[in-house]
Amino acid sequence: ELRVTDVGGGSSILARRLAERECEVRVMDISSAAIERGKARAGECGERVQWMVGDVTRVDELPACDVWHDRAAFHFLTSEADRARYVRLAERTVREDGYLIVGTFADDGPERCSGLMVERYGEEQLRKVFANGFEVVEMKRAGHMTPWGKEQRFLWGVFRRGR
Repeated sequence: ELRVTDVGGGSSILARRLAERECEVRVMDISSAAIERGKARAGECGERVQWMVGDVTRVDELPACDVWHDRAAFHFLTSEADRARYVRLAERTVREDGYLIVGTFADDGPERCSGLMVERYGEEQLRKVFANGFEVVEMKRAGHMTPWGKEQRFLWGVFRRGR
């Protein structure tokens, strides 16, 4: 059984899709409203998801997982200390040979999101952030169209946990 932790995925449909495929799913989001939207979207499948309201930079431990997925949280970590806590938690949580998938704003992406400052990344910068515990599998740039028709440039990093 694949164990997946989705950081910042409160209102995403990913949890439902993974639960439908019999994965063990954990979703952590800082927003209780986002978690409630995610539960509603997941329907009955949501009963098989562990929903957690919390700040990933303030959590000491999470259960081990095979895949750590983050499409919406990492770029909001603008302090070095918060990024370091995030990386250390991912290193402790992702199993050996497991994967870390991070979608974050690219260096040509927006400087602000939802009224908040964000951190943007080029490939080398993102590689360095996770270099101690993870090796790069793939880096890819992609555009994301917001609901109001504006494109945001993302950098996706897929990393494998070293031994």
